[in-house]
This record gives sequence, C-alpha cells and structure tokens, in this order.
Amino acid sequence: MRTIKSPADDLLQASSPALCRAWFIERTDAKTYAFADTNVRFTTISPLDPNYGTTYSPALLSQSDVRREIALKEVTKDAIGIIDSSKITPADLRAGLWRNAKVTEYLLSWRYPWAGPISTNVYWIRDL
Repeated sequence: MRTIKSPADDLLQASSPALCRAWFIERTDAKTYAFADTNVRFTTISPLDPNYGTTYSPALLSQSDVRREIALKEVTKDAIGIIDSSKITPADLRAGLWRNAKVTEYLLSWRYPWAGPISTNVYWIRDL
C-alpha cells in the first residue's frame, strides 16, 4: 500500500515551520470569527482547508488543561487568554450568543498557509 503525504506533513520536518493554533468559531446565529495564537494576520489559501480564504486575527490565547479519553467520550478543554476584538461585544456575551458556538481548532503554519491544517479538533462553547 502506498502512503500519500500531504504538504502539511513536510512542515513537521521543517526547521522553522511557524506552527500556530487557529480557531474558527461559528456562532448559532451563523456569524463566524477567526483567531490564531500568532502576532500576525494571515489568510488560509489551501483548498484542503474547509474555511478556505479565511483571515485569522492575532489573539493571546493559551490552552490550559486538556482531558482526552478513549472511545466517544467528550474532551474537556479550558482556554485562558485575551481575544482583543471589537467583534466580541459585551451585549452579545450577555445575550448568550456565544453559548453553543462551534469551535474548530487547527494546528497549522502561518508561514505556509497553502499547506493546509496539520490537525483539526472540533469543540463547542458551553459556558463563558
């Protein structure tokens, strides 16, 4: 059997792949937001990315505790940090518009966005 490598596989072997975590957030009212733990804005240009052409804004986020379990049990993740964006308003937070938002987390290279995501995880926001 022959294994076909994606361009993202080569990034893991690169000397400085500039890896980052990017979050594509879809609220229940269909509004979308894109943030990444970088200090630069970048646009994904890979047809391998389902959110092709999305521009990700810098955010100061770090993930704290991640609990993974086998089988189909849910994953628990806490994110702590600052998302400095005028798109996130106190009124939207009070109205609960961020509750049950779908968060797609990508591990990718902001330096080589054409390579596509290396890994993808999907979560939902429960509490703020």
